[in-house]
Amino acid sequence: MPRAIQPIAVALGLPLWAGFFFFRDLSVMSAPHTSSDNAVLICRPDLQGRITHSSDAFIKLSGYTRQELLQQSSSFLKHPDMPAHVFSSLWSSLQQRKPWMGLLKNRRKDGTSYWLNVYIKPVFGADGIQAYGAVYSSPSHVQTARAESSIHG
Repeated sequence: MPRAIQPIAVALGLPLWAGFFFFRDLSVMSAPHTSSDNAVLICRPDLQGRITHSSDAFIKLSGYTRQELLQQSSSFLKHPDMPAHVFSSLWSSLQQRKPWMGLLKNRRKDGTSYWLNVYIKPVFGADGIQAYGAVYSSPSHVQTARAESSIHG
């Protein structure tokens, strides 16, 4: 894992092994929304799911400005194709103080869609869970095709 990534992983409360999976070369993202500079895609929602922090790369990928994105519900980015049971599973895991991994289909400001692998986990403070930390990476073409197939049959 690049040295610059280690403090980010630690700040999010992520295990360092997560960096090897999620901070790989993101140049495989579908054009024209690509990043070949090992950009870090992170988002930190509060306990109500409102976005309180996002990396510049995550904001750029979404197509929104920082001001438009921050304090929005994280479901603001959710593509309407995404089945409700995926989010039920995600929130159930987080409420049980467990991490969740899976594929999410989001929608950019311009209406186009994009898939991301997500690893999201509770971030603990002195009084228990204080927020959630999410790290994203681009899925493979096989993963995306499989996910699309499961949604559209």
